[in-house]
Amino acid sequence: MKYLMDANIFIGSKNTFYKFNVCPGFWEWLSKTTVVASIDSVKYELFDGKDDLSEWVKNHLSDSFFIEQDIDIQKSYQEVVTYVQGLEQYEQPAKNDFFNVADGWLIAAARVLACDIITHETFDPHIKRKIKIPNIASHYHINCLRIYDVLEKENVKFVLHTDT
Repeated sequence: MKYLMDANIFIGSKNTFYKFNVCPGFWEWLSKTTVVASIDSVKYELFDGKDDLSEWVKNHLSDSFFIEQDIDIQKSYQEVVTYVQGLEQYEQPAKNDFFNVADGWLIAAARVLACDIITHETFDPHIKRKIKIPNIASHYHINCLRIYDVLEKENVKFVLHTDT
């Protein structure tokens, strides 16, 4: 595996360019690829949605797609928490929000597994009210990519098929 996927990629894909009924090839690729995975915390965020996406995840992604937070990832997460708590540019509510979602765990897992992160978030050095994955990942020299970049790097092609 080369990449860990943020929940916003699943959600954004379902709601925009890769809707289930428009681009089923994306979802088929995602269910079969060995280069992309995610973490349990992302899975639980997706399950909270209780919608067609959470049903798709339950029915099409194997348990092995979502990595459990083992002891090494837990230790890495504690280091991420310590680092983020020490950042004075962010307000405490932003830090609390960051700790209440999967983002810190995703960064911790990427550190341990030497993976890039796939996310829709972009680096913003001036933001103070929200902690973005790329802002923290950059401290650990973790690359953050858009899904389009990953599809291109992995030479994924979706072939047009119409029923008309």
